[in-house]
Amino acid sequence: MVKNLSLSLSHHHDNHHTSITPLCLVGHSITHSLYNALFSQLEVSAAQVLLTESDFRDENHLTSLKYSIDRLVSVGIIPIINENDAVSAFSTTTNVDTFTDNDSLAALCARSFGCDMCILLTDVDGVFDRPPNQEGAKLLPFYSQDQSVGIGEKSKHGRGGMASKIEAAQFAVSPGSQCRACVVVSGNDLSAIRALANSEYELEDGEEPKGTLFVTPGSELEEQALEDIKFIEVSSDHLEDDGYDIIDCRTYLSLTN
Repeated sequence: MVKNLSLSLSHHHDNHHTSITPLCLVGHSITHSLYNALFSQLEVSAAQVLLTESDFRDENHLTSLKYSIDRLVSVGIIPIINENDAVSAFSTTTNVDTFTDNDSLAALCARSFGCDMCILLTDVDGVFDRPPNQEGAKLLPFYSQDQSVGIGEKSKHGRGGMASKIEAAQFAVSPGSQCRACVVVSGNDLSAIRALANSEYELEDGEEPKGTLFVTPGSELEEQALEDIKFIEVSSDHLEDDGYDIIDCRTYLSLTN
């Protein structure tokens, strides 16, 4: 799990800081305490793992990192991953050792740790064909290679935005990655998250599948998704709307098992 709350929570802790680095360092301890409190209710332990991009570039570091993550998961401990701001804070002038944001960190983790699926949480239901606050905006259940969308203003709670999530999702599933599926979905929609994590989870009556699916180009998942979209477009004349939003991305995620 890659967290994205340190900066926003640290603002509430002390609004007199003028540097992003101390804010983030304060936020790390606050958020880790929060996660420990939440997971302890389920009798699950969490461990904080702070990384820089160099940890992924150095072969020895990466080998040790993979071993540590595997060991944590094997004994039921949830790794809570974030950027090591204390180390990378003064590397911003070279743009070498810092991540663009936690979306790119999550994508890098998904690729490096052999994840089957990566879930990127946002404050809207997924990727829309235009800014979701515009009239007529439609949720895209599947993001194809040649997709073109309009991007609105980024959230005030993070460094990235929807453009960053799209780029991270494409990187997570790009050729050579064991991660074959990435879904951008609302972090406020617990039902959608549960449905993605458990293919047997039943949505409530009236609920529609949420999220936007990204898959590895040229994969079986992409081939099936494109075929289904083509079928829906052909059938759309018989529907009240274009029918595009009835695709349930869990259909394709079942193929990753």
